[in-house]
Amino acid sequence: MAIQARRITRTIPERWLRLLPLSLFIFVTLGPLLAVLVDLVPHLSQQPEWLQLAAPQGRRLALLARSIALAVAVSAATMSLGTLGALALLTWNPRWTSRAWPVLLVTAAIPPYIHALAWTETLAWANRLLSNAGLARLAAQGAAASAWVQFMAYLPLGIGLALLSLHAVDPELVEMAQVLGDDRALWGRVVLPLARPYLLAGVGVLFTLSIADYSIPSLFEWNVYALEIFAEFSASAEPGRAFLLALPLLALTTAVILASQGRLRHAAIRPPFRPRPLANPIRWPAWLQHLQRLAVVLLVLQVAVPLISLVLLTGDWQSFLTANQRALPEIGFSFLVAFSAAGLCLLLASLLASELAHGAWRRATWALVALPLAVPAPLVGIGLALIWNRPILESFYMSPAMPVLAAAARFAPPAALLLAAHRLRTDPALLEAAKLLPVKTWRKGLLIDFPLAAPGLAAAGALTFLLSLQELGATLIVIPPGHATLTLRIYNFLHYGAPQVVAGLCLMLALLVILFGGLAAFGWARWPEGAT
Repeated sequence: MAIQARRITRTIPERWLRLLPLSLFIFVTLGPLLAVLVDLVPHLSQQPEWLQLAAPQGRRLALLARSIALAVAVSAATMSLGTLGALALLTWNPRWTSRAWPVLLVTAAIPPYIHALAWTETLAWANRLLSNAGLARLAAQGAAASAWVQFMAYLPLGIGLALLSLHAVDPELVEMAQVLGDDRALWGRVVLPLARPYLLAGVGVLFTLSIADYSIPSLFEWNVYALEIFAEFSASAEPGRAFLLALPLLALTTAVILASQGRLRHAAIRPPFRPRPLANPIRWPAWLQHLQRLAVVLLVLQVAVPLISLVLLTGDWQSFLTANQRALPEIGFSFLVAFSAAGLCLLLASLLASELAHGAWRRATWALVALPLAVPAPLVGIGLALIWNRPILESFYMSPAMPVLAAAARFAPPAALLLAAHRLRTDPALLEAAKLLPVKTWRKGLLIDFPLAAPGLAAAGALTFLLSLQELGATLIVIPPGHATLTLRIYNFLHYGAPQVVAGLCLMLALLVILFGGLAAFGWARWPEGAT
């Protein structure tokens, strides 16, 4: 009995300690949403008419419908062309694919509003040429322009997600199918069914990003439902009203995230640890090869158009220096926020990576980690203001910690999922062999565990840094007085003119993204192959 009692006393603290990282993660990522919900409850008893906001009608219903249509079109087109681009890379030179995704990460991290500015100038230039030739002009505003710019902004992410999806297909199964049938049937009967869980998860991520983004549609004068949340809070200053207005969007994105990633947990358990090229490359039909080349051409345009347009619009070197000299405080503050947020995201993600990959409660943990991806950015900012905007916490609320928490609340979930995916792709035989070594725990962690996890940590750190550098939706609400990020300065200038200054600032941000993303890609490429 005494022995059993001692076992129980040891087990209970261990269970609570295992819940502590998840509780901390939930507080940072879902705490803002829970705070808004708690604030709403007493208001509903006094003002039950607020519930009408949760059932959009008339104009708001039309906005929700057009937002869904835009997100479906963008996510479907991006994932389709992204898959074709990934197939092109795999077919042309399979060795490229092991180094391609960090480069895709760099181009995917260029903020959407930079694409909006670049394509606005490009469309204006193209329309001048078409008018001189007596041809019909291209749509420079509205749904078509918004969908095109979102598609181009998310295309590198689509190709990267498709590469991860196709890498998860065991080459041995494809080679066995090649013996039994022709290559044209491989895609529909073998490759697509095996990669479908990952591709659907990618579609869910792209759908959520598209439907929650209001920066591109607003710049192209196309109102969407996500903008209504921010507008409602600005007009009423009532978090509860903003939550009820966001409830249909939140329910939709939550359903999409959970449904699209429902089978991913099971599909990700047995991926190949070291993807290799096929012994006999697949011979695609000619029409499919043309579509693959089109996807690669669009990827090149996705990089070239923003850079060339921004360089031409900036004018000269002196204009570039002048615009950025005046923005040096914002640039420095942006780096402070991005580095701090990346460190916080890595800490939170590292605490949960093992539980997500191999824990006994990984199904529930996976759902809790994926759920914050569905929370709209303005709702994150509103919730953070509710939690921290109190007299006793005034000094903290007025500090740079608030935009750091905003970025961590939004980007810790993808960092955790990325680390979990990397841990699943680590050969378990290496981890089991490490347990047999007669060395101290800290030494084993430093010499074995950390090198194995380092590529995933570098990728997650680079991802969260680049995303935090461009975060706008939540930062706009919690930014402390007297401070501003480079993204916020650019967004303000976009609405008040000064295109030359905006171009110079956007060019600086794009160069910073390329520089730091390129360093991460170089570090990944130089990392020993066995560790990845």
